[in-house]
Amino acid sequence: MNVTNPQQVIDDFERLLRELTEIRELSLVTAEKAVNICALALLDLRDIVLARGFETREEEIHFFKHQKPRVYSKFIYYGKLFRIICRRPVSTAEIQKKYFYQILETIDKYYNDNIEFFQYHKRGLTFLDDKFYTRDNTEIPPNPDNLHFLIDKSFTTMQDYTISTLMANELLTEYIKTELDRLDQPELFQTSEDSRIESVLTWTESKTAMTELIYALHSSGAINNGTADIRELACIFEKAFNISLGDFYRIFVELRNRKIDRTKFLDTLKRSLLNRMDDADAK
Repeated sequence: MNVTNPQQVIDDFERLLRELTEIRELSLVTAEKAVNICALALLDLRDIVLARGFETREEEIHFFKHQKPRVYSKFIYYGKLFRIICRRPVSTAEIQKKYFYQILETIDKYYNDNIEFFQYHKRGLTFLDDKFYTRDNTEIPPNPDNLHFLIDKSFTTMQDYTISTLMANELLTEYIKTELDRLDQPELFQTSEDSRIESVLTWTESKTAMTELIYALHSSGAINNGTADIRELACIFEKAFNISLGDFYRIFVELRNRKIDRTKFLDTLKRSLLNRMDDADAK
């Protein structure tokens, strides 16, 4: 790939992943395709790092702390998701719920094992970044999961795997919560053909845009003074606009993880309305 800018690779990667997940429900096929997209992006990033390196230490830290994890976390997430879907019991709701709770326990254990590191990031600290996110560190990582750092030191730092795994686990947690909701309240997730035919309206923006709107309405208390269930609200939007949002909890997590344009669709709505008002005033 003839690209020398990591950000371009990341932007292209996120576009491809968004296009895949916008049109497909989460399934084995979707997860497998997503893993391949992530793997190719990681290889492109590795080629760039090996070919051009970094001009400053700050640039290296930024790459391994912020840029690589945006791709690496999705690689870990979709890889784990593939295994979860493969191993999901074809059995009663109670057995399936037990399966998901066991996965949540594993996620909680990883979080507790890395609580100090997690708090370091949540508090926005930087004093250990030289140690965590540069490749010339010779210390053995405290977490055995990170020992791959010693194998490929040209593209790996002590903790870029840990931060990526924590980000992936956050996505997995939201996915599992959605599946538990499906098992507890299946009626909220049923979209029969009859209910979809009632509306002639079609949502022509992205699922991400609708998720922004739903969470904004829910957060503002505009519906039922904020007491409406977010899942029920999403189902109403799905039926009204003939769309299946799928794992909209995951979409919200990705919105939160955006560094810029966290409310891109809402900002566009505001601009569009102001432009319409200005146009009407000019007539």
